[in-house]
Amino acid sequence: MGFFSKLFGQSAGHKQLSKREFTEQLAQEVQQTVPDARVEVKDADDDAEISIHITYPNAESNIVYPDNLYASYSQGRADYESYKQNILNNIYDYYYGEEETATLMPNIKHIDWVAEVERVTATQGKDDAPPQRLVTFPFAGDLVTVLALDYPNKMGYVFEADLAEHTPDGSKDTALHMALENLRAYSEHVSVETVDDTWHRVSLDQTYDASLALILDTILPQLALSAEPVLALIARDQFIVVDGNASRDLEVLQQFAAEQVKQVPHALSAHLYRYRDGRISVYEALQ
Repeated sequence: MGFFSKLFGQSAGHKQLSKREFTEQLAQEVQQTVPDARVEVKDADDDAEISIHITYPNAESNIVYPDNLYASYSQGRADYESYKQNILNNIYDYYYGEEETATLMPNIKHIDWVAEVERVTATQGKDDAPPQRLVTFPFAGDLVTVLALDYPNKMGYVFEADLAEHTPDGSKDTALHMALENLRAYSEHVSVETVDDTWHRVSLDQTYDASLALILDTILPQLALSAEPVLALIARDQFIVVDGNASRDLEVLQQFAAEQVKQVPHALSAHLYRYRDGRISVYEALQ
């Protein structure tokens, strides 16, 4: 596991709040951020369901689920404070901010995330309103590509009803093409950290790291690979590429992915993926 200690380091020890204590503390910070709103913690005794409900006069209610942020806090991740502040900024902007222009970006998500977002959206809408569906595209295995609305200080996602607003022709394919081109525009900022010649961690900004798999063809020249790439898309900020002929390394990577996906924020998949002839599919050799 030396590779992983080199790439991810060790979390500093700290006295940890329970999930309820953490959520109640977060709710207080949300209340300070939007003092005109009513902020309540619901299902406080159930770690699996606990959430923060925000009700604002003459505006839609919102629900904040603390799961990913609590995982980041529990692991002592270096980006925890900025992650929390970003959540608070998004809440503030939703109620007080001025409308800003968004950039379409492709974002890889787990299919369960899509189902949860659509479920929450349905509970916030009117009873007679038709269900809102996110714009999704097949990726591989249990992952799909969605379209993010990347604002300067917040992030949203594109629903099918929003396509006409964000594309010249209201087409899903046009929206995806625009998003991929926007991601390619950042390819010069991609960094590759190589360990022991066969391991490569590919990074951009901790939000679109795993999504770089969608433009892997532009990144491959930076990787010294002797065989076809095998990918681990563990979380949105954990994208690892390994030489396909390094069988022992692949076994270690699969074990690591299975462990990590259970505990990291923004988890994606414990599967490994094969890149062959420009296509990505689930890697079955170790199954």
